[in-house]
Amino acid sequence: MNQTYGLIFFLFLFAPIFVFYEIFKKHWADKTLKKTFWIAVPAGVGAVFLTRFAYLLVEFFLGYDLRSFLSGNHSWQYLLMASICVVGLIEVFIKTAVGMVVATLVDSERGSTVIFISLVGCALGFSLIENFHYYTNFGASVVVPRVLISATAHLFFAAVCSVIIAKPYAKKRSDCKISLRIIAGILVASVIHGLFNFMVFYYEIVALNGIMLSIMFVFLLGIYEAWISVMKMDEQKVLCLTGCPGCGSIAFHRSRFCSLC
Repeated sequence: MNQTYGLIFFLFLFAPIFVFYEIFKKHWADKTLKKTFWIAVPAGVGAVFLTRFAYLLVEFFLGYDLRSFLSGNHSWQYLLMASICVVGLIEVFIKTAVGMVVATLVDSERGSTVIFISLVGCALGFSLIENFHYYTNFGASVVVPRVLISATAHLFFAAVCSVIIAKPYAKKRSDCKISLRIIAGILVASVIHGLFNFMVFYYEIVALNGIMLSIMFVFLLGIYEAWISVMKMDEQKVLCLTGCPGCGSIAFHRSRFCSLC
């Protein structure tokens, strides 16, 4: 019975990936986006190990464990600085770098929607391994609410970053402006990530209480709005007759996303 329960809960850890796929797949008649998603998720798993290695280097240099520092009794200034400048910056930078590599490999022109799917796919893979780590260390009672919080938060950070990065690609801007946008996306997402961690650790917000549910609702709304924004960026500028690769319907569209299927 315990083995069956453990197997069911292990599969539950994958739920955010499949829920996200089911919600968004109607927009993915374009097979490039499906391919991008299923490459980005395992790439996000790899990003976890790169992040752990980066943390080891930081901890060796500083001489203390980051998780112990964040959960310890420190002034809010030190905790905020560590949350943004260390945890937030390292995680966002590595996830974004891996996501951009995936976007480049799948689609050399890196459309805005491809960038979005690459980054959120990496975020889901990253969240999966984090939750599995918590499950093996703290058990199901800790992880059940954390699965929802972690996946939603990581998706939101990636969505915000992707919107900032994708805009110059949609307008075919210069490499300099694209580079600045990538840096800006990483910095903005790092600040949001760090502030979220700071609130959770400093104020000891309990999972799935009223405050956390409100934050999750804002995150979900932000993810949806980010997806709408990148779809608009990906619209074709010229009205043309196109056939949907998903349902086969032929119509005049300014977007490569079918309004029927």
